[in-house]
Amino acid sequence: GPEITLDRIGSFADPAIGDYYIIGEGERKLHNLIAYFLADSKDAELLKGIAYWESGRIIYLENILRPMILDDIPSVYLNKVIEDYLFSRQQAFLETQRGCMLKCKYCVYHKNLPFVCYYSLDRIFAELKYLIIDKQIWALRIIDAVFTSDLGRSKKIINYLIALKKTNNARLPWIYWELNYYNLDEEFMVLTAALKY
Repeated sequence: GPEITLDRIGSFADPAIGDYYIIGEGERKLHNLIAYFLADSKDAELLKGIAYWESGRIIYLENILRPMILDDIPSVYLNKVIEDYLFSRQQAFLETQRGCMLKCKYCVYHKNLPFVCYYSLDRIFAELKYLIIDKQIWALRIIDAVFTSDLGRSKKIINYLIALKKTNNARLPWIYWELNYYNLDEEFMVLTAALKY
């Protein structure tokens, strides 16, 4: 993931702490790594973006893949991969975007992506409906770096949450997201107040 870099791998006291290290966005690279292990003939192309130790040195073939189209990543919620007992605490985490416009040096949220990528609103709405109506979660943490990076889009998500509340008598007393005060407006604040469950 974004926390792993070649420098970090080189700093480990014991190089054998891991066999392979996926650097950057991992979904496609993990798939490639599994395909590499399962293949009869080992194709080094499948190891691009993955570091590993060999004969006392780090081997790494740089990956030049474009940032992912986020909707290509299957939803663990909509595909019902999460077992029911894991919803017993009635909380869930949801990523609606990836990357960060601020690119602070100390932070990994931007994941070294050149821009912010977004999941489609249709997917987000489907996941929200599944979590709030079907699984009846009470706590939702949106794990975006800056939820309001696209203020108009953020308002659409809040409006959808308000509609869920009105049409389904849904309860969601705890919602958490991170934002920056300088890219807010009064309409956003009014909508947020209307979300009170």
